[in-house]
Amino acid sequence: MAKPHQKAHETETTDDFSLTPIPDKAAKVIEAIKTRVIKTLENSESKFRTIFEQSTFGNKIIDSDLRIIKVNRALTQLLGYSAEELQGTLITAIAHPEYVNDWKELQAKLWADKNASFSIDTCILMKDQATLWCRVTSIIFEDSGATFGYTIFEDITERKNMDRIRAEVDTKKDEFISIVSHELRTPLTTIKAINQLLEKAVSKDQTYYGFIEKSNYHILRLEKLILDLVDVTKIQAGNVDLNIINFDVNAFIKACIGSLQTIHPTHEIHFKGTLPVTIMGDQFRIEQVLINLINNAVKYSPSSNKIDVRLSSAAGYVKIAVQDYGIGIAKKNLSSIFKRFYRVGEAGHHFQGLGLGLYIASEIVSKHEGTFGIESKLGEGTTIWFSLPMVQHLD
Repeated sequence: MAKPHQKAHETETTDDFSLTPIPDKAAKVIEAIKTRVIKTLENSESKFRTIFEQSTFGNKIIDSDLRIIKVNRALTQLLGYSAEELQGTLITAIAHPEYVNDWKELQAKLWADKNASFSIDTCILMKDQATLWCRVTSIIFEDSGATFGYTIFEDITERKNMDRIRAEVDTKKDEFISIVSHELRTPLTTIKAINQLLEKAVSKDQTYYGFIEKSNYHILRLEKLILDLVDVTKIQAGNVDLNIINFDVNAFIKACIGSLQTIHPTHEIHFKGTLPVTIMGDQFRIEQVLINLINNAVKYSPSSNKIDVRLSSAAGYVKIAVQDYGIGIAKKNLSSIFKRFYRVGEAGHHFQGLGLGLYIASEIVSKHEGTFGIESKLGEGTTIWFSLPMVQHLD
């Protein structure tokens, strides 16, 4: 019997928790929502299948055991296998024997470490046993309580072949540089010795003395070029030895500037930010870096006569910056400035050099666990700096 104030269509709740019937209208709404959800899922699955099948990249789905569940047409065409030959097979079965561990790493990253995605360059054997280099990107997704990897193959064989060819060319280039620099040193040493004898034998007021001076200048230039070539081959081979000592940076910079000022009378080299600190490093090699930066500053500022060398320290590092007020460097060229044999555009054709100085300098600083940087504006000048770990302040 219904309670006095209870509406007639309501059903009384009893101790056995019987449910109130859902009105027809509500049931229809729920059914409509259910139909829409099912349709949305079906549409999503259809879109997924379309993307999977129509992709120009090789696609496959693998499980946590690295078993191939499904492949698309692009992958079968890429590898030469049929879908039936691939599906159900472990991916390691077609991996190049030397690169099986790449797939084990991918498996660990995705399923053990639970990364959402992982990419790796690896090598696959095609059906005809030809090797295929590919960039593999796998993305984790779940379906029916299981976790799978949606894996995309990008053929990078051509890029890898080009990398190999470049590496071979670089090796041959380094061998050639090493041979040439060695062969040039012996005759140049002889020429230098003869020129020194002539310099002693000829009086300064004689006409020929000017020719001897010019010869000395060009001998020194050749000597510097050869030394740069030797350094490059050592750097490439990882054979740069450092004679590490503690030295006073302040005194070191003053000595460098003093020796260079006599060589470059057209420019005034100013030292700013005197700071009595000690660093640990190869003083000869660090001097090589600073001399290169100052010489470059002079070379690339023919219309300016001022060079600033600044010393500062921060966060346990000493920073030495060389600033010129010359031609500057375009922003687009800054990222390449430390590459070997790189010379900036038109400016490179108007100034002497092989484009090795900054490359060698940056490698020396890197060997000292330091950093290298550049700031420049075309037509206004350039600042190149390097920082090295500081040992202590001197009292």
